[in-house]
Amino acid sequence: MNRDGRGRWTRGTSGNVGGRPRRGQALADLLRSELDKPGPDGRSRGERIARKLVELAEAGDVRAIRECYDRVLGKAPMTLRQEHRFDREDYLEGIVTEQDEIEVAALVDQMFSGPPRELEGPDAKNGPQADPGKRGGS
Repeated sequence: MNRDGRGRWTRGTSGNVGGRPRRGQALADLLRSELDKPGPDGRSRGERIARKLVELAEAGDVRAIRECYDRVLGKAPMTLRQEHRFDREDYLEGIVTEQDEIEVAALVDQMFSGPPRELEGPDAKNGPQADPGKRGGS
């Protein structure tokens, strides 16, 4: 065992020399194995399935056509079309008036001008603290 004087593994070694135990084969590996097996006519199962898919596509099966093209060309990228660009001014038009903006600006000025004020209400003794019963601390 490669441990140092304190009982820890030395750099580059571990107690699991064999590594993680192997699990069963992955599903994709099992499917490849089955698709490679020959059928009664000598062609592989994969070849026979591909031929059937092409036959269905030739007969007009839309799902088979799509599957063939997706497998050969890759799936078509999804395109998104943006109908309207969000504009804060457009959104607020008719909701917030110029008078509202003036009042909010005056309130902000009032809040941050002058000396600090004494707290009123339940927080006056302990200062502002988060109430554990409320979300967001207010």
